[in-house]
Amino acid sequence: MLKDLITGRLNSDEKHGDFLDLVVEEIKKDEPLFDVESAAYFVFAVLFASFETVALAITLAINFISDHPSVLKDLTSEHEEILRKRQNIDSELTWNEYKSMIFTSHVSLNFDRLTALPTNVV
Repeated sequence: MLKDLITGRLNSDEKHGDFLDLVVEEIKKDEPLFDVESAAYFVFAVLFASFETVALAITLAINFISDHPSVLKDLTSEHEEILRKRQNIDSELTWNEYKSMIFTSHVSLNFDRLTALPTNVV
């Protein structure tokens, strides 16, 4: 439904003075940050985040990740590598470990655009 709405706005010169107008302007740029599909995910995430709880946001992220097995595989590999390097597997997460989670940070910052994430970021 959001993709249809965005596509309709793209094909129209009418301005509504809302957030979606800004999204459409971005898509029309020479080097846009996102396409129609990722814009729909972005708009959904913004709407969702403004109305729902953290628990539901986590559920949504897990749902997106489950739709992309290669992302789950890379996340798992990154975290297993951190555990393999530890002297004490039960120790708390360190700052250096946190900073080493390159792929995890990409996923957490971009879960609304999961289909656009490369799986070989790490």
